Amino acid sequence: MTLVVVVVLVVVVVVVVVVVVVVVAVVVVVVAAVVLVVAVVLVVLVVLVVVVLVVLVVVIAAAAVVAAVAAVAAPAAAAAAAFTRLHEGKAGSLRPRIAKLEVASGSSDFIATT
Repeated sequence: MTLVVVVVLVVVVVVVVVVVVVVVAVVVVVVAAVVLVVAVVLVVLVVLVVVVLVVLVVVIAAAAVVAAVAAVAAPAAAAAAAFTRLHEGKAGSLRPRIAKLEVASGSSDFIATT
């Protein structure tokens, strides 16, 4: 009878140990899965932050280029318009008026005398 009790006790202990090992294994697997999901989420967040930063840098660079072009283009356009008015006789130019005065005076020295 004592042999049966010892065998039953050994079987019970073995079953309990197996159940504990299985539970610990399941917990380890679940924890590993959670850690893996957290790691993937962190990697995705880092990639998104990098993409946002790159986009911001590109937008800032484009804005700087546009501002630089506008800063150069505005005076250049004004100078070109003034040059055109001065040399092609557009509105506001003194060339046609001076030419009329030269013709009226009969002399090209009129400019020097006025």
